[in-house]
Amino acid sequence: IKRTLDAMSWVKLNVFHWHVTDSQSFPIQIPGFEDVANAGAYTPSFIYSAQDVADIISYAGERGIDVMLEIDTPGHTTAIGAAHPDFIACFDAVPWAPFANEPPAGQLRLTEDAVVNFTTSLFEAVAGIVKSSYVSTGGDEINQACYDNDTVTQQGLEATGQTFEEALSSFVVANHKVLEDAGKIPTVWEGELIVTFLDTLMLLTDAS
Repeated sequence: IKRTLDAMSWVKLNVFHWHVTDSQSFPIQIPGFEDVANAGAYTPSFIYSAQDVADIISYAGERGIDVMLEIDTPGHTTAIGAAHPDFIACFDAVPWAPFANEPPAGQLRLTEDAVVNFTTSLFEAVAGIVKSSYVSTGGDEINQACYDNDTVTQQGLEATGQTFEEALSSFVVANHKVLEDAGKIPTVWEGELIVTFLDTLMLLTDAS
């Protein structure tokens, strides 16, 4: 990463989008959520400690580079299931291809209060360790079939009377609110672009 930051500084690139979590691994220790990395990283030696993260952010800052951290949600979150299997729909489903854009399959059960409480607390903690004004909550490649075949998610939608799009909007808004309250600007993926929270709300409104 530091070698990449050096190269970025030479060609005057000034934003490092650190996509630090994905389906396969959750390798970052976030204060209060160390259990996720301890269970969800490839190995205990493949974990970025809080000191590692601070060091990388400082190293980037010395070179005029802003570090935008991404904790992807609700998709690409299978690794969280190593610590919290009840939070994940179609967890490690086989074959994976009908339920995910990449293996292994698994997405956060965004209709569940326990999951929303988990992610909002997680992003609140993330806001406390990053210096950038921007934090990415991911949002890409959500697999509808995974949720359509997940009994817990379908029961949650029925209990609340929400459509899936409405439940997704509620989930995104809840996560982004805690970031905004912490003085951060939340971003998400939309195709190949990063868009701001207001753009996201417009997209979700149009979709519903």
